[in-house]
Amino acid sequence: MRGEGPISAEPVSLLEMLRRARAGEAPAWEQLLARVRPELCRRLGARGAPPADASDVAQEALLACWNHLAQFRGTTEAEFWAWLDQIARRKFLDGVRREGRRPHQPLPEDAYGLVALPGNDSRPSEQVARQEEDQRREAALGRLSADDQQVLRLRFHEQREWPEIAVQMGRSLAAVMKLYHRALDRWKSEVDPDAC
Repeated sequence: MRGEGPISAEPVSLLEMLRRARAGEAPAWEQLLARVRPELCRRLGARGAPPADASDVAQEALLACWNHLAQFRGTTEAEFWAWLDQIARRKFLDGVRREGRRPHQPLPEDAYGLVALPGNDSRPSEQVARQEEDQRREAALGRLSADDQQVLRLRFHEQREWPEIAVQMGRSLAAVMKLYHRALDRWKSEVDPDAC
């Protein structure tokens, strides 16, 4: 039997959060992220993605979800998960193709079973070319806005997690993820203006 008032509020359903996020309510989107992200990482891990990759793919998939939220036409949680799983699967496969590797490709081992890292036995001309490429990439980064530089440095150089970057930059998780992907596109176009 219920008393005068509810003892605890009913949890907001995933579909209600989705509806509110579509209506432009930022807190609803952040609630949705908090509810969905751990399960999405778990699902990606079950498909064979290493934990670090699963986290990155989940972030990319959630950003794509945000960008295409208006396109979701489902009416059930199962349809939402199927839609999000499809996005995540595409992002995971894109990453595998982009890196030119297979999931769980083992690192080479030496005769003692230790990871064999390649030595720096490249020719001096190759070392100079690599240094010039690094300088060109760093110069391209320097031509970006301060916010673009900060989000790329925090993610790449310092390998910070998304929530930490959001706190440091004083932005929502969704805003930081959008900034990152746009900054990455701008950086790539600075590095190679002739690329498609």
